[in-house]
Amino acid sequence: MIIKLVLSNMPAIMTFITLAFILFSKESFFKKTERHILRWMVGVLFLWGGLSHLIIPEEAASAIGWKVSPFQKEVGAYDVAVGLTALLASFNKFKSLIPGLVLIYAVFAFYAGVNHLYELIYEGNTNKNNTGFVLFTDLLVPIVVVVAHLKK
Repeated sequence: MIIKLVLSNMPAIMTFITLAFILFSKESFFKKTERHILRWMVGVLFLWGGLSHLIIPEEAASAIGWKVSPFQKEVGAYDVAVGLTALLASFNKFKSLIPGLVLIYAVFAFYAGVNHLYELIYEGNTNKNNTGFVLFTDLLVPIVVVVAHLKK
């Protein structure tokens, strides 16, 4: 029961973890914001989302309000690749990955947020993982990480 509760609320949980690390980190504001968004909001969340699409596609599709599709394998693999890259990029040794990662993540996530809005407005899709916290993370977090990247 606890595991299902945690897994079904990952975007909110990772947002709070990210904010906690940003508040308590001693780095400059923009550097720590970028680092912890990449580590938790992109790294962990994209791994979680990607593995969900690959391992439990029926549950992943249902949570978004979509039908199971072969495209989930492609999105799942993409999400896992971005998640792993984000985790690596959040460490200084791999900081050269950050500019490309920020661009790729921001374009994909923001467009996903626009698509979730479209689904809400035109298709009436009110599923939790279409219009819940994920809508916030898909629209706002890409903007924040791009600004943090440009300002650091």
